[in-house]
Amino acid sequence: MNQKEFKNTVLVGAIVTIVAIGGYFVFSSASIATAQTTPRYTQNLYFGLKNSQVNQLQQDFTNDSTIYPEKLVTGYFGPLTLKAVKRFQAKYGIIQTGYVGPLTRAKLNELYTYTFGGPNNCKPGYPCVVEENEGKKKVSDTPEVQALAEKYGGWEHVHIGALDIDLVRHTAFIEKIYPNLAKDTGCIIIAHAGDEGYVYREDKNLNIAYQETLAEFMERTKDFDPEYMAKFYLSLH
Repeated sequence: MNQKEFKNTVLVGAIVTIVAIGGYFVFSSASIATAQTTPRYTQNLYFGLKNSQVNQLQQDFTNDSTIYPEKLVTGYFGPLTLKAVKRFQAKYGIIQTGYVGPLTRAKLNELYTYTFGGPNNCKPGYPCVVEENEGKKKVSDTPEVQALAEKYGGWEHVHIGALDIDLVRHTAFIEKIYPNLAKDTGCIIIAHAGDEGYVYREDKNLNIAYQETLAEFMERTKDFDPEYMAKFYLSLH
């Protein structure tokens, strides 16, 4: 396969699957159905409660220091969590009761339940596959990715996976990787061959705004929640 054929290939219904082996990620193509996601918060939460969903609530709140500056994750719904819930409710126009009922749970699920998938998640009328493919073409034109193709024996050995930010419902997910830049991000693209590669952030016009090696990216994100990172890698297609 030559570079032109490679760049014009539209990957539909395929994502990149990552398996952790000895601290390294092994990438391979796999055709799967669009990911299905269950709500993150399924029960009401209140002062005095101690369970895994309170623990999850505290973990999610640690992403926003204006809501939960203490960032304590104990699983216990105490005074600090109560204040955090009220701040969250005030921020999103919900009556400040401190009780996590249906309205607050709905907002929490909207913000923190990460929903990914392929073309079925596109906004109506948004040509997401075409947009992602354009982003992949720009990455394949970079000198470093062309060097990968030459080093590893051709473009068939170079794997490029893209995450179109418009397919991600909740920018809180992307803000963890690129703080304060989620709204200006159009694609995140990983290009790799063997265990070498590069990670690119493209802006809304799909211009390359930032790049780092795959090793640098993995080092930078090594302490992130494993479930969070697994969903990120599995969303690449």
